[in-house]
Amino acid sequence: MKWLTLISLLLSASIGQSTSLYKRDDVEHAPIKNESPEVVCKLFKEDPKNLIEWFMHESARRHSDLVPAAILGFGQKYKHINTECCEADEKENCFITKMTRLTKTIHGLESKQKLACQILEDFPKKSLLAKNLAQISQKFPNATIKIASNLAQELTHMYEDCCHGDKMECMIERLELTNHVCEHEKELTPNLHKCCEKPVLERSPCIVLMPNQEIPADLSKHVPEFIEDPNICQHFNHDRLGLTGRFLYEYSRRHQELSVEILLMIAKGYDDLLEKCCKTDNPPECYKDANVVLANEIKASKTLLEQLCVAQTTLGNYLFQNVLIVKYARRMPQIPVECLIDMTKKMVQIGEECCGQPEDQRIPCADAGLAVVYAELCEKQKKNYINQQVAHCCSESYSGRRSCFSSLGVDETYVPPPITEDTFHFDAKICTATQEKQQSMKQRFLAKLIKLRPKAEQKNVDECTADFLKMVQKCCPGEEPQKCFDDEEKELIKHCQEHLSE
Repeated sequence: MKWLTLISLLLSASIGQSTSLYKRDDVEHAPIKNESPEVVCKLFKEDPKNLIEWFMHESARRHSDLVPAAILGFGQKYKHINTECCEADEKENCFITKMTRLTKTIHGLESKQKLACQILEDFPKKSLLAKNLAQISQKFPNATIKIASNLAQELTHMYEDCCHGDKMECMIERLELTNHVCEHEKELTPNLHKCCEKPVLERSPCIVLMPNQEIPADLSKHVPEFIEDPNICQHFNHDRLGLTGRFLYEYSRRHQELSVEILLMIAKGYDDLLEKCCKTDNPPECYKDANVVLANEIKASKTLLEQLCVAQTTLGNYLFQNVLIVKYARRMPQIPVECLIDMTKKMVQIGEECCGQPEDQRIPCADAGLAVVYAELCEKQKKNYINQQVAHCCSESYSGRRSCFSSLGVDETYVPPPITEDTFHFDAKICTATQEKQQSMKQRFLAKLIKLRPKAEQKNVDECTADFLKMVQKCCPGEEPQKCFDDEEKELIKHCQEHLSE
């Protein structure tokens, strides 16, 4: 009965929340208590049940779209953290390390659920089904296509209920899915045993966090049967979805170094190729170079990520973010400055996390992060239209979203406003701000410059930015910095007009 009581508590904590996973961005709650380790450990010793239930209730309020089973699981993790850290010699470091990891896990699961719900809302159901099939095939390369397909179907159906707000049904289906995974423990991987023997609420997070299992030694990297079979067009015309699904399954279980987004793009490319070639007089001649095309697509993705990682390492996070600000401000000058700063900051964090990963994990790490960033951008696009380029990338196809955003150019339809005396206002607070806040103010100035003249050459942007920095260096040491800024403002605007004239 205690689990039913807790589930009721968690459901009530999120009553009234929107069923759409992106509709409550404006809701704010007081942060979870940030007491000292001594206080937390005292509370844990006096009444552990009360502290754990408080943590779950507060977590449910902040993450109202997570299913109760997930919150219960996180509650158990919080209990383990308190048990371990309250006995540690360095309690504070223990809590910081483990709570940071738990918070990251919670946000990661929430982001996955939000992304799944957006895919269901914006694209045909088969898009999410394909994504789930690719993920399961990568994670369990020993799985037969029947098992992988069944699990993908179950996972997709679970998300349908979760995204529509049926939390109790969602929770039940999640537990059933976990049970079905454990029923196929031997066929999937013996490593599942350590998760499946855990208490029921701890099984699911254990399975989710389990790394991809080792690829069978007899699996080659290539799938020649999908290219060399002379009857491939007959199979395609008879069961197009089935053939593409089998291709996605076979390719995913062989290529764990690729992201799910790239695998979906490859599968769509294969489907498009067969649609074209099977209408010709000589299909084999038409699709004979498919392996070369696939290799080039993969190489292009790897090269792009390598270039970005080198740039971030060479420039450092701040200057690299400036590069991204310029890049995306040119592509979507209509986007609010704060949104642009936030989006590029998240991209920098993704690079910071993923570029240090082993080579075979970089692309999956980076594309998973970017998928969330682009999903958030597309939700903003729904509420406040940005431009046709963004609308196209958000709605054309999920498999092509990442490559669509990567290949965007300057928005040719944008008509920038004139630079006037009211365009800029400089606050003397920049003189006393911390280095981080100063950098943020400079980035806002940079973003506004590009929004004013997206087609301006970089050297002209740099010249205008240099004038701004000179003004800061001149005014801040003075006795009346604000008066200096007000006086110098007109001269700066005049220079910017000259530099950025088109």
